[in-house]
Amino acid sequence: MTTPNLYGFATKELAQDATIAYILAWADPKYRESHPRLQALGTELLRSLLWTQEVDLPLIETLHIKTQVDRIDILVRINADKNANRIILIIEDKVSTTEHSNQIERYKEAAEKRYSGSYDHLVAVYLKTGNVSKEELPPKDKCGHFLRHDLLKILNGFQDTKNVIVDDFRIYLQRREERWKDDIRKKGESFVSRAERLGVYDLFASVENMFKKNWPGTRLSSNNSNGLIFRLRQNETEGFVNYARVDPDEKVRVVFFRHAIRLCVDEFKALIKEIPFRIVPAKRENDVLEDLEAALEEYMEIQFPLTEDDWETHKGKLYKLTRAVYDVQQSRSQGDQSKKLF
Repeated sequence: MTTPNLYGFATKELAQDATIAYILAWADPKYRESHPRLQALGTELLRSLLWTQEVDLPLIETLHIKTQVDRIDILVRINADKNANRIILIIEDKVSTTEHSNQIERYKEAAEKRYSGSYDHLVAVYLKTGNVSKEELPPKDKCGHFLRHDLLKILNGFQDTKNVIVDDFRIYLQRREERWKDDIRKKGESFVSRAERLGVYDLFASVENMFKKNWPGTRLSSNNSNGLIFRLRQNETEGFVNYARVDPDEKVRVVFFRHAIRLCVDEFKALIKEIPFRIVPAKRENDVLEDLEAALEEYMEIQFPLTEDDWETHKGKLYKLTRAVYDVQQSRSQGDQSKKLF
């Protein structure tokens, strides 16, 4: 049975700041006897964060942790009251956003100014629990990187703390990781596999065959994030242009791009009055019904999400439309060719 999870409600970065600081606070040696597993968890997390910049965790004698100091998300001071092994750890904590305005460098400068002469190592770490692209990561010579899978690796090794905050945080991150992996798996599968998995293979195949039959010589472009794209040659100079897309989802979407719609505005006007449709970007459909030419200045796509019943009802109209688009495009292309001869 799924139970309420604190982080299903506490989704902001401030909540995550507090959680990371809370776990790190258990690294204080004074908790070693009373809460050995939590103390070990906090120590392991602290050690791993420092090691992103190849700094060893010294014997902890004093530990001070604060949040939102000089706008720094999490500030950790190790052995601040001693004469050696003094470390300042700055954590720039992100959920879904990215670093901006040179944040890490500014926070390092703020820490250097505030604690001038009172530390031996200053370590900065970029920690993010949302999905991350390589392009967004700051340079490693600027700060360490600590991502969701790094955090989960540690938390999964401490599932016996019996601490509801730690457990909820681990479960929440694990669910995010699994959703991300599932998205990657879906994007990586073929259109045939996706159609089979969703139970729309026959419909997908029918729509694909309709395009191939009505658009002879079409060029297919497979892009798992954008659908199966149908391209026609505009002319010898401009080459191929994308006119339509077929995407197997819970329904099969037949998508016409602006290029195709402009070729057969009257045919599209008739069709969108009869077949349920949606437009991208979303806006009032009445605007499209009233003035398709004007709408084309704003809208990039007209989508027809089809079920098996929709296909049986409207396939004749879609056949005529796809044929009309092809014929007009070919006629224009041939006209361009004729002009070159004279």
